[in-house]
Amino acid sequence: MFGNRIEIRFSLKTLTATHVGTGEFKDMPRRDGTNEAGQYAAIVRDEAFLPYLPSTSLKGVLRRLAEETFPKDPGFDALFGTIKHSVGAGSGAMGLLLVHAGRCAGTLPDTAAMPYGQSGGKSDGLGKGAFIAARTAIDAASGVADDHKLFFQEMLPPGVSFNASMTVLEFGPGHAKAVALLKNLLRLAMRDGLSIGKSQADGQGHLQVAAVSMRTMELNADGELKQVSEDRLSAAASGEFVRSAAIAPVRVRLRCAMPFAVIDSSVKGEGREKAMEQGTVQLSAQKLRAGMPLINGSSIAGVLRSRADWLGRIMQLRGEMQAGSDPVRELFGDTGWKGILDIRHLMVSEAREEKITSLKIDRFTGAPVFGALFTTAAFTGTRLSFELRLHPRAGKPVNGDAEKLFHRLAADINANGLQLGHGTNKGFGWFEPEEG
Repeated sequence: MFGNRIEIRFSLKTLTATHVGTGEFKDMPRRDGTNEAGQYAAIVRDEAFLPYLPSTSLKGVLRRLAEETFPKDPGFDALFGTIKHSVGAGSGAMGLLLVHAGRCAGTLPDTAAMPYGQSGGKSDGLGKGAFIAARTAIDAASGVADDHKLFFQEMLPPGVSFNASMTVLEFGPGHAKAVALLKNLLRLAMRDGLSIGKSQADGQGHLQVAAVSMRTMELNADGELKQVSEDRLSAAASGEFVRSAAIAPVRVRLRCAMPFAVIDSSVKGEGREKAMEQGTVQLSAQKLRAGMPLINGSSIAGVLRSRADWLGRIMQLRGEMQAGSDPVRELFGDTGWKGILDIRHLMVSEAREEKITSLKIDRFTGAPVFGALFTTAAFTGTRLSFELRLHPRAGKPVNGDAEKLFHRLAADINANGLQLGHGTNKGFGWFEPEEG
């Protein structure tokens, strides 16, 4: 254990909202003047109550990347070891790679403008540098959002930095091949990033990898480890390590010229007693900071699923799918079943904040209520881009109906756009296709 080795150091930064959970649930922070109750899924934190990336999570991400990109690489077993599948199937073997946890580095982003972020601090359980995202459960029977069924997750926002390290031990005949594989993995990760934690298929948990250095350490005659060389890695070129994909990914670029808002449930309006006062904000768009909308990948996935469900039903009525086929479940999954459709490289632009004042409608007569105004704090000019790709299950081709629906969905979005967020029935959130 104390012989020659290679020490690897690198930095990580969250590019999208990230949830690496503990399985623990905590009570939601309460707003002043309310008796609301609820719980949220907590993220992993260290002894200083700072965000933390477990070593097992990081190693699992690298192992999966190797399986997907470098299948049957001769250095795989030496680097990651072999898993003991059962007691009677032989023994496993330890790999040469030792991964250490990612420790929070630098200043945490200001979360005051984010959902429930203003409640930060140990006193109410929500730590610094995090916010709480509300998500809608999926009804397995219909395949779309289940009415009034929300669950909450603690999230790290984009911009949280970590320092991480790994050690490659030097023993056994496979050491050189293991190091060569690890170099390729790290260079690929520097180019494409890594995905970690919950809801990776929705574009969450995307990490930037940078500043990778590999230091060769040798044990001298005095029993001391001394550095003999250092190699600073560069990102892989665009043509290197191209992952084979039977179905090409689809890039989507959208722009909303009209108001857009995903409502922040943590912001309480100034009160119904002031609803007649023009300019009072009752509904606020969730945001990362001033001028920057917060759009979680789960919001996009929900809209895509709803559109796919509609398109799939049309295709079934036209006899374009096999009887009993469920391509929506195959693409998007449900409880206990992982879908094969991934949202990648989610990017949201800055936009102009606006207050939109509307007249309240009487729910019984459908007529406007005289003098009853309410205001929504929204964004205009929001740009959104992401990539859709299929991630087939190991050793299995993509289901034919699922592939048909994927192509139909991608073509429909790039032709007709998407409706996202609050108030789509009154013209909010109509995203139209935009040329790249």
